[in-house]
Amino acid sequence: MRRMSRTSQVETRATIETLVERVRAEYVEMPGLCLTFRQAQRLWGLDDTECDKVLRALVEAGFLLETHQGCFVRAADRLHALVRERMS
Repeated sequence: MRRMSRTSQVETRATIETLVERVRAEYVEMPGLCLTFRQAQRLWGLDDTECDKVLRALVEAGFLLETHQGCFVRAADRLHALVRERMS
């Protein structure tokens, strides 16, 4: 298996951090946004690995929550998400 160079690892980390900030900004700009993994992937043009890393970073930071239905919502909007889940 090929190992990534230190430069490649730093570039990849910087790219993920940039994507995290971009996704965070979208959620702030659109309160109530509720996206599944696949919807997020399509919206931001991410591959499986990138999307997983970005969403996981935002969940671990407490910015996003994953609902029981698999939607990623802003933690600050969780009450809205809970009501939406109960209605569906």
